[in-house]
Parts: sequence; C-alpha cells; structure tokens
Amino acid sequence: MSKGLQDNDIQNCLVEPGVQICLNVKKRGLTDIVSSDFENLDLDDNSISAVGLFDVIEHIEDDLAF
Repeated sequence: MSKGLQDNDIQNCLVEPGVQICLNVKKRGLTDIVSSDFENLDLDDNSISAVGLFDVIEHIEDDLAF
C-alpha cells in the first residue's frame, strides 16, 4: 500500500516494527520507512493528518484498546 501511494506522489511513511520487513521494502524502492511499533513511535502532537492501518488490526490482541 505504501509503495502504491509513493508511486502516485502521495507522501506517506511506512511504520513497521520488523527490521527485516523494512529492509525488504527498501529493496523494493520504498523511501520513507520507520522501524518502530506504535507504543514507541515518538511523534509530535498534530504532526500527521491521517493514519492508515493495513493488515494490522487482525494482529492486535486487544484491538478495541488499540
């Protein structure tokens, strides 16, 4: 999804806790990648306008709390 957005000139950043996945998507040409989980992601308040969660919710044990 992130690569498709990038290819269509839509600014985005992939956040992925797995280092190996980050390395793999970098090889595929994705440029804006952060290796982190959401709990440790250090974002300034109001620094992003939207969040997309693709293939994420089904892996979260307590999805309602998330």
